[in-house]
Amino acid sequence: MKRYFYILLLLAQLLNLSSCSLSPTRKAIFYTELNHAKDPSLNTDQELCQSSQFEILVSDQHPILFKILSGANFELSETNNFFVQFFKQANIYEAFVFIHLLQMKINPERHSPFSTIQFVSSFPKKINHFSTIDHFKHKNETIYLLDFLKFLMLKHAKRFSFEDLSRIIDRELDHKIYISSEQAKFLKSIAHKNINSYFYQKYFSRNGLPLIENERRATPSLSQLKLFTQIDQKHLEQTIKLQEYTAPFCEFSKEENENAPYSIPMTISIRQGETILTSTSYFQYKFPFTSKAQPISKTQLREDFFDTILPTKNLPQCLFATKNGSVYLISTEGQHKEQHLSHLKELKFSETSKLSEIKASLAYSRHLFLTHPDRLLYETKRGRAEHIEKLLNLTIPFYHVENLGHILGFYLPHNGLVNMTNLLNDPRKKNVHTCR
Repeated sequence: MKRYFYILLLLAQLLNLSSCSLSPTRKAIFYTELNHAKDPSLNTDQELCQSSQFEILVSDQHPILFKILSGANFELSETNNFFVQFFKQANIYEAFVFIHLLQMKINPERHSPFSTIQFVSSFPKKINHFSTIDHFKHKNETIYLLDFLKFLMLKHAKRFSFEDLSRIIDRELDHKIYISSEQAKFLKSIAHKNINSYFYQKYFSRNGLPLIENERRATPSLSQLKLFTQIDQKHLEQTIKLQEYTAPFCEFSKEENENAPYSIPMTISIRQGETILTSTSYFQYKFPFTSKAQPISKTQLREDFFDTILPTKNLPQCLFATKNGSVYLISTEGQHKEQHLSHLKELKFSETSKLSEIKASLAYSRHLFLTHPDRLLYETKRGRAEHIEKLLNLTIPFYHVENLGHILGFYLPHNGLVNMTNLLNDPRKKNVHTCR
């Protein structure tokens, strides 16, 4: 790899990322990627935009989740109104856990309570973090996403308990969920696997065949989640400790078994006042699926969710220092996710003073160096003609790709004052909806 150091150095010089600018950002309540963007019912609700306490970013969403967060009507207006009222009453931690539970209900094949989690919070001028993977390394104790969400509720809930949120979602959403286009693609992709699990048969198949897009399906019971824990409340509060991040910091660890089938990482960010909470969770699928999941205790089985294997490495993440604050970024998708943050590291964020410049760096063209055989992938549509011309003169082949990677995060100024533009969303995700 040493012989490619100079090639990568040349690329960093050719692809001067700091020369790009973005149009001004509008006030945003939520962001979402949808496959049903032409559906007229998916317009943002102005009343929610004006009354919501929160700015919410979910990296990948089922259309029903989008409708809940946007206030758009779906199926029963009474249910929609209930969710709008909930977000008016909840504090940021209750809303954060609520969105996680919604994802477990709506996207259980991608958001399991038995996932790993990388959590980062900012308030008011410092950034803290917690990782289930790091916790296991230091204490040899497994903390699942489910355990961490319960911990947040124990420490910070005011109006609602974890059990309250679970019951609310079960009551309002049972028998109202249908298969999205992304779920249909997932079911098709695993059709050749040994699908004999209780979870798959109950929630994603009918008469031995996988469900197809827009078919209604059953949903896991979140109310039963209270049973699935090996850790009592007192121990949770004692064992989970958030650590402070200090910029600059980068972690470029790479999953050892990169070819294993992973769920697509789910990033959830929420802002209220000066507080920002961000988490990214994912897990490794266990193939072939078994008829029963592994027991979480001697008498209880995790049948209502995919049998999961926890990853052994965190997703690549960085905390960069800027002139006026700090930028937290996490790279969540694609091959060699660490390369994208490594390239951004060369930008000298310490000399950056404008949030617009940080956002521009996420929008500009990316490249990815691969070996066996040696080749370069490049987002030519985002690049400049002179850069492409110089790349053509390199001694290794390069190929056009539409999009590379997915990076999210937030910006925290030194004064701790954040506003509606501080959540950073990769522009490669389409259909970003805003309150206008």
